[in-house]
Amino acid sequence: MNTVLPTYRLVAAAILLTMYFTIACILLYLLYHPPVNPPVWDQVLVIFNAIGAIATTAAGVLLGVEIQRENVVRADEKAEKAKTDAEQKGAAIRAALAEIDTLGIGGVAAGASVVDLGPLRAGLRAALSGPGDHL
Repeated sequence: MNTVLPTYRLVAAAILLTMYFTIACILLYLLYHPPVNPPVWDQVLVIFNAIGAIATTAAGVLLGVEIQRENVVRADEKAEKAKTDAEQKGAAIRAALAEIDTLGIGGVAAGASVVDLGPLRAGLRAALSGPGDHL
């Protein structure tokens, strides 16, 4: 687990939630200790619900981004490793093709018969080129 100090996203989420709970506490206090001219509670509840929806949505988005950052880092590492592996395999295939082309042979004697290297060349070239790529 990453033990880095909280980033600005977590700080912003904490501020939003603190503001929301502060407003909730003020409204609860006013509900049980009404002033001389009590507010119209229907309007207060509509505003409170709107603020609550915005605060919880913003905090959820900010916390979700913070949580998913670790998954993004892991995915980037996997993609980089896969790219390196593909480059190494491509280099090995290119080396094999170069060796076959350098020898300039069409077949290799294997026991009593001759093995044709034409299909091997074609297979290596097909493995080297991706879909739509042509050598």
